[in-house]
Amino acid sequence: MKILVIHNRYRNRAGEDSTFDQEVALLQQSNHSIQVWTKDNKDIDVDNFLDAIRLALSTIWSSKSYRELLAIIDDFKPDIIHVHNTLPLLSPSIFHAAKKRTIPTVVTIQNYRLSCPKGTFFRNNSTCEICLNKSLLFSVYYKCYRDSRLQTVTVALMLQVHRLLRTWTETITAYIAVSPFVRNKLVEMGIPAEKIYLKPNFLQGETKRLETIDFGKYYLFVGRLETEKGILNLLNAYQNLKSEYPLYIVGSGSLQSVVEQYASDNHKIQYLGQRTREEVLQYMQGAIALIFPSTWYEGFPLTILEAYSQSLPVIGSNIGSVSYAIQNEITGLTYPVGDEKALTQALFFIEANPEKWLTLKQRVLENLDDIYFADQNINYLLEIYRSLIEA
Repeated sequence: MKILVIHNRYRNRAGEDSTFDQEVALLQQSNHSIQVWTKDNKDIDVDNFLDAIRLALSTIWSSKSYRELLAIIDDFKPDIIHVHNTLPLLSPSIFHAAKKRTIPTVVTIQNYRLSCPKGTFFRNNSTCEICLNKSLLFSVYYKCYRDSRLQTVTVALMLQVHRLLRTWTETITAYIAVSPFVRNKLVEMGIPAEKIYLKPNFLQGETKRLETIDFGKYYLFVGRLETEKGILNLLNAYQNLKSEYPLYIVGSGSLQSVVEQYASDNHKIQYLGQRTREEVLQYMQGAIALIFPSTWYEGFPLTILEAYSQSLPVIGSNIGSVSYAIQNEITGLTYPVGDEKALTQALFFIEANPEKWLTLKQRVLENLDDIYFADQNINYLLEIYRSLIEA
């Protein structure tokens, strides 16, 4: 197979960028011809209002990307095109270029941007599906995308224009949803169910299976320090637990000063700042559990998979894809989203039942489906490609 993989990188590296890089690396190890085409939002240079208008128009339809993809197709002659993100430099115009050359396209979906310009279904510290259930105009009113009315208008227009052009429902051949929750949301957005394949993200690197039983020395949080990540819920729940085990917090974000204040007031809360992936994995090896208190739908959090790769169970809120990623009392524990008392009780349960928790830690990796492991995951992706090519 000749496979063309396309991605518009984010200005600040995101989970989608990591998924793209990991998947490309595995594809390049297969016996197939792989070509990669990327654009990077770090290259965006808007110096004046005219530049902003040009960027807005090209976000809706980029003639440049359209022509570039036609040239790449004519030169490489791919059997299939796999797209991860198009916003804003590539634009959905590339799907029409692929259709013109009759090349099947598949798109991996890890957010909710087809019906939410912000991509999160989260606004004003709570779940919001108003654009899905009513109109994209509400996103403009609330300035949902980057708190900018102009940028929100741009993304909303892009979504609406391509609804009218039937880009999402007819031009794109198929979608890959990273969880059943994402798949169900795509159906609610009007994507035909028969176009949607389910393939989660996968474990990266070597897995660490426990050779000796170790309960752990601390609880661990890894993520952006933002309201939707539930960091404030976690801090309050931990304070109520009055545990002998400290809480380590890794990450950065707008709530960093708040976290630092909690750490200053409670010596058992240790803020470790931003850390490399290698350092995070080391912290995971010494932890009791990863706590993932997110209050938004998420896509499929790589942090949870990284915890599993180190035989570390996860305590997470039962919302969206998180409830799918964690098998309650098998690979971790789930609790009602935003319920600080329930989170405290979950932590108390662990400390009251150390032997049961140790058994769970030992069996995390063996209880994961094969699809979470790289070889099986990439083979399934290749099967998706073949089915679309042969259709």
